[in-house]
Amino acid sequence: MNDLMPSLVSSLDEAKSGIRRFQDELNVLPGVVDLLSSFQSWYAIADKDGRILFGPSKFIGYDGLTAERYREVNKWTDGRITEALLGRWFSQPDTTAEQVLINELSRLLNRFGKKPNKRVRISTVNGVGLIPGNGAQETIQGPSPVDALLVLYRLLNGDDQKEFRRRINRET
Repeated sequence: MNDLMPSLVSSLDEAKSGIRRFQDELNVLPGVVDLLSSFQSWYAIADKDGRILFGPSKFIGYDGLTAERYREVNKWTDGRITEALLGRWFSQPDTTAEQVLINELSRLLNRFGKKPNKRVRISTVNGVGLIPGNGAQETIQGPSPVDALLVLYRLLNGDDQKEFRRRINRET
């Protein structure tokens, strides 16, 4: 083990800071981009502007990591430890909500020519639902049925959205 190993996060706020820092580091140090498809366990929050931000457990579970520092200590870090720790504050949403978040993560990784790991999992803050599109929101109770339908609508291509609107108008 390395004596210079960073300490684990000790609060939800530190984990959220790690997610924000990971997003910033993606644009600064491309060395981490090579690892994007290897991360399995991702954590998501909404920023103040309504964008959904993602960070992998092995990055956000250690306090104050930068991309450069992560590359130095990566071989000594353990995702099982960080996932257990982050489980205090985060949990996986239901299957539909998680699939929407996986689609958002795919869009992010696609900017770097990467795809999510086949065993990807995404967790959100306990008791908080994330609603992507038109500025993501964190909702305490989770999305309403109307919010859920709106998210699914946004996932449709233009022709399918047009057909959906045609059918809804016929129903009213």
